[in-house]
Amino acid sequence: MAEAPDSKPKQTVGMTAGKRVTIGLNVLLQALIVIAIIVAVNYIGFRRFVRWDLSRNQTFALSEQTKNVLGSLQKPVKAIIYFSGAGGIGQIYPDVTGLLREYDYASKGKLTIEEVNPYRNLTRAKELAEQYRFGEVENIVILDYDGKSKFVNAQDMVEMDMGNMMFQQPPQVKAFKGEQALTSALLELVEGKPQKLYITTGHGEPEVKTGQPEKPDDAVVLGEMLKRSNIKHETLSLLDAERVPEDATAVMLFGVKQDLSEREIQLLDQYWNNKGRIFVLLHGSAKTPRLNAWLAGLGVKPLGGPIVAVVPTMNLATGQRGSQPVWDGAGKFSATAGDVLRDLAGQTLRYFGKTTALEIDRSKTEVQVTSLAESVKQFWLELDPIAGPVVPSRDAAREKEGPFTLATSIEKGAVQGVKVDTSRMIVTTNSDFLTDAGVQQNETGLDFGLNSINWLLNRESGAGAGIPPKEKKLVALSLDEAKLRKLALGVMGALPGLVALFGVISWWQRRN
Repeated sequence: MAEAPDSKPKQTVGMTAGKRVTIGLNVLLQALIVIAIIVAVNYIGFRRFVRWDLSRNQTFALSEQTKNVLGSLQKPVKAIIYFSGAGGIGQIYPDVTGLLREYDYASKGKLTIEEVNPYRNLTRAKELAEQYRFGEVENIVILDYDGKSKFVNAQDMVEMDMGNMMFQQPPQVKAFKGEQALTSALLELVEGKPQKLYITTGHGEPEVKTGQPEKPDDAVVLGEMLKRSNIKHETLSLLDAERVPEDATAVMLFGVKQDLSEREIQLLDQYWNNKGRIFVLLHGSAKTPRLNAWLAGLGVKPLGGPIVAVVPTMNLATGQRGSQPVWDGAGKFSATAGDVLRDLAGQTLRYFGKTTALEIDRSKTEVQVTSLAESVKQFWLELDPIAGPVVPSRDAAREKEGPFTLATSIEKGAVQGVKVDTSRMIVTTNSDFLTDAGVQQNETGLDFGLNSINWLLNRESGAGAGIPPKEKKLVALSLDEAKLRKLALGVMGALPGLVALFGVISWWQRRN
């Protein structure tokens, strides 16, 4: 007898209220976690925002000089970009705006930017023209700081290749030097009147100038860098002066070839004792006994003769071995010299031309003498170089073993932990490294010279070395016939074939 089917319907297991609450709480918890992650990522990104310049030529990377100037701003700066585009110079507008955005970021909000298009915002353009008094067709950046303003013209921010209109070649930008011009103008605004550097004359010194060099030992590059750093330089004849001028912020003895008189030494000593700032660049082969004696009284004694090293040589044609003297000084910058060297600490020092040596007298307790650079061990000092042969020989009677001090700083009146005005001096054993010929051989010397001058001017966190222009390089894609053939096959064959392959795969999946 067959069993009767179960007359009771099967009970469907439903979702309980507790299970619904659990799922809801789980979904809510997941949503809260996602929101928390998004908030945390945005918070970290805002508080720890970092930028990298990944461009080919580091187009947007600011120099240390600019970063130091922006970091030392005490009051806000407003940069107004006003470009009418007249004269074809408007093509650098994207470079200017991009550069100033980097200034804004590096200043941490102390520098703000306003872009004014004179054709779209006529009212604002007219207000600016009346406030700052400039024409309607200008291409300028206006820097406004503490009630003072300065214009930076577009022509000062670029080097142009004017092209050839006969062959329909338009003007092209060769190099962009906006950072040079903007940082120099900003430094001048912040400091007010320019610093005044007096360079002695009348003793065979090289000429520091701007423009075109006239003599091999001119220092045109140094003159240009001083101008960009808002340092005004003038010559000073101590023989004709009653005192060092009162507006002097520093005095520079640039490679004197003839000794100073007693009166000139007296004027320098008076200036030094009155919290003066002096940069002494000794000429490696000059005889200056009075100047040397004065420096020795301050704790730094020039040893007189030049340093020399002998390196082995070989004639490639004959295979004959020989030797050759090296008179150019070489050494290392101190890794513990502090503010004077900054980014040069530990780097190699190379002087151009004959170089003498210094001896530090540690018994002078009234001054603080710090060694900035020492020669490498291969050099020795020629006490009597005239009597020596063409290739110097090691003679204990007329030589002194190294290493030697090549540069020092001297400070008088410093108080530990307290910022006070002091007398400051830099003494270095070579001067040719700051001439144009020396800079051409080694630009590290220019950095050292500018760092020294800025330390003398209390610019430990201010201007540094000069800012080079950013060269505009055209990137050309050069393809020969074989590469063009492969490119054509890839574009006309590989890409359509890949699309067709995906189409076939999709059709097959739908069919199955």
